[in-house]
Amino acid sequence: MAKIICKACSGTEYSYEDGSFICKSCGKKYTIDDMKTMMVDIPSENSSATLTVEPVVPSDPNENMNAYIIRLVTGFLFLVNVLIAILYLVVSGTVTDLSFATLMYIYVIIAFVFFLGIGFIIRALIKIMKFKKQAKENESSQNSGSE
Repeated sequence: MAKIICKACSGTEYSYEDGSFICKSCGKKYTIDDMKTMMVDIPSENSSATLTVEPVVPSDPNENMNAYIIRLVTGFLFLVNVLIAILYLVVSGTVTDLSFATLMYIYVIIAFVFFLGIGFIIRALIKIMKFKKQAKENESSQNSGSE
């Protein structure tokens, strides 16, 4: 019988993920060619190779959608912070007391945060719409399959 032994930790159990085998003991990744070179013949009849391949289960789509909803809220919070910063500068009157370079620095930061927030919102909305479209397609395929 042959046994596959990890070069790093001498482990004998592996999982398969993204086209490579991963040692369960140390986490080192190996290709199929590497696995072939790591095979060792065991003279005992009681020994056997323990190559366990576990399928990668896709994560729950609702978990991903929740992450994008959080990203959407984060984008809106960025925009609220921008509005608060602008209101503070205008109401407090500090705009007139600051130099031109300082004002430009502040405005660049405000613009960066503003566009970062817009980017978060747009990406989150696109992903949420894709999740909803995929859910509708799955629902319609299940309905047509059950008829």
